[in-house]
Amino acid sequence: MKEEKESSTEQLRQGCAQLGLALSAEQLAQMRAHLDLLAKWGGRLNLTSVARGDMVARHLLDSLSIAKFVRGRALLDVGSGGGFPGLPLAVAMPQLRVTLLESRAKRAAFLRHACAEIGAQNAEVAAMRVQDARGREKFDTLAVRAFAPLAGIVAATGALHRRGCRVLAMKGRLPRNELADLSPKWRARCTVETLNVPFVDAERHLVIIET
Repeated sequence: MKEEKESSTEQLRQGCAQLGLALSAEQLAQMRAHLDLLAKWGGRLNLTSVARGDMVARHLLDSLSIAKFVRGRALLDVGSGGGFPGLPLAVAMPQLRVTLLESRAKRAAFLRHACAEIGAQNAEVAAMRVQDARGREKFDTLAVRAFAPLAGIVAATGALHRRGCRVLAMKGRLPRNELADLSPKWRARCTVETLNVPFVDAERHLVIIET
């Protein structure tokens, strides 16, 4: 167990260095603790199907790969699930205020427990559907991972955008059909970045929508 933790911490450290992120020992420990909780509860709550040995790359480093694209001081993680990408971003960027939006009660309870256990004081959980969050608060950045196609993201989240908000939609393969389904207005506001996630041998793309 000790060797496994040391190995995962070293993989995380190396991956963060490749992403241009310098994390303290405390931040690395916080992220590792998040994965420990996920490994313990993930199967019961259907939070992840990723094997423990792949979680650093496919959850933590995948989440952190969008850090340089985050704008402003308030981020909303739409459909947070097990806390990705919002909770790793909250740990890595303590100046950022992160809201984890999760409609399913058991998953929201897990996220509250995880935030408290790892000491992510700049993260909070909103246990509601995105439709019910309209009008409550607006955000500088929205991060979306496996929530909906691009047109659905734009339609569902418009009331949550501050002026100049940036929507970061995390995708696997280049979502050509989703881009084609956007209206010309929204398609003109999109740029696509290829993400090079350390230790992940799969296509990853980020669609950036400037609102």
